[in-house]
Amino acid sequence: MTNALTDKGIILPSGQINKDKIKNWRDENGDSIRELGFFSWWREPDFRDDYRELWKLEQILSSPGRTQRFELLSIWRLARDESYMKWTAALLPKVCQITFFGMEDNTDWGIRRKGAFRDSLLASERLIEAGISPRWQLFITKRCLRELSDFLRLIYELELHKRCEAIGGKFEVFFGVMSPEGNGYDLVDILIDEDDISLIPRGLIDINRDSIERLGQPEYALLEAMRHDNSPPNTSANVSSVSVSAAGYGCRAPSRKLRSIFSDSRSFPS
Repeated sequence: MTNALTDKGIILPSGQINKDKIKNWRDENGDSIRELGFFSWWREPDFRDDYRELWKLEQILSSPGRTQRFELLSIWRLARDESYMKWTAALLPKVCQITFFGMEDNTDWGIRRKGAFRDSLLASERLIEAGISPRWQLFITKRCLRELSDFLRLIYELELHKRCEAIGGKFEVFFGVMSPEGNGYDLVDILIDEDDISLIPRGLIDINRDSIERLGQPEYALLEAMRHDNSPPNTSANVSSVSVSAAGYGCRAPSRKLRSIFSDSRSFPS
């Protein structure tokens, strides 16, 4: 396996990984990793052609029962590889999340792949045929505000609620929000604000899974709300964790200098 880091996922160079070092890793206090969850991908699983071998590797390197799919599948592969649907159905997922940025042009723009919108619609069809409910995540930006009525109409034209109920599932749609990290830094100018909420169709808000109470609020308002919140979110990890990229760099929460788990004994930055 080659060393690769792409926007489709993180593939660790297995030829350079010492499996025993992963299993027997200790920090400076002698504490080990109680449970290890190993993932060969980031954001979109199964993008590589050797996805079946990678799934086996994840199970070998992970503690029993710690391999997870996070209700995600490769939308790109669902739309192109019929054998993939049969393989993944055997893993017994009940739900698969699919991301949209509006209608066709905006979804292709957001996913950064021409044809992504049509792939997502075809994937939704194949999921329902296999007894798996699609769950649609919609990132609302200023780019797509004027086409949200079309998006709502599409949901009802496809009869997603009715068809998911027919297979014993439930169709859900929810609004995603850009976080200030990675490419999110470049999208600040198109993030919606409070004045844009009125442009979201009432019917779409009604079927949205989550509350829109904080949607579009400026940072100063969110900070003020947090200042008066007696139960702020947990900002530290409950357990020590290690994240390793394809380039061989890792970080731990809480941050400490790590010993290398690679055979060439490279050290990780703090």
